[in-house]
Amino acid sequence: QVMSGPGLLYCRRPIGRVFLTDAVCELQTQHPELVPSLRDVEPTRVTSALLRGEIDVAFVADDVTNTARLEIHRIGALTHAVYACPSHPADAAETIDALAESCFVSPWPEPTSELYEGWPPEKPRRVVMHVSTLEDAIDAAVARRLLVVLPVVFAEQHRDDTALQRLPCVLGSRMNIYALRRPASPQRDKAQEVIEAARSILRLRDSSYRVDQTFPEDTQRQ
Repeated sequence: QVMSGPGLLYCRRPIGRVFLTDAVCELQTQHPELVPSLRDVEPTRVTSALLRGEIDVAFVADDVTNTARLEIHRIGALTHAVYACPSHPADAAETIDALAESCFVSPWPEPTSELYEGWPPEKPRRVVMHVSTLEDAIDAAVARRLLVVLPVVFAEQHRDDTALQRLPCVLGSRMNIYALRRPASPQRDKAQEVIEAARSILRLRDSSYRVDQTFPEDTQRQ
């Protein structure tokens, strides 16, 4: 089935930078007439925007329990790791407990910020700087020799642009990514095509860089 016309998408940054652009490009090779549009929506309005038709698909990493009348598809998860400059005093740390006294740069604290960073919230650490973007986190980690937690796929894609290296310690958790949409029609539609493309790209990217971690097989939730 040929897809054409606009496809209205929402994805809270930074997760969109990890997989959504590549997924959209892949989809457009199959459906050149499809015109994706990435919309900026307040996180609290995502559900209502979907129900009103303002967006077709929303990719989120939030708690997705309050999504009545919407379909929920788990498309995968992002592995996170700790990064530091070469020769950092903690660059050989094999456990996250060994990092308790090290200084971190972290996203600006929000109610769900731990979901986006990947650091286990029950583990103490010293956060000495807050930033609002992954790029700012990398810059601060390099300039001030701070530790930073990053999605592995993002960090590895930017390895040539930074002086950061991955520490051997394992965080042991991943950030689940979900796609929300209005109930599907009997025919395969644009929303489903976008979801499947995102699922394929996310799993490919994450599995390409994941090391020394084993997780149960990802499953779809509806």
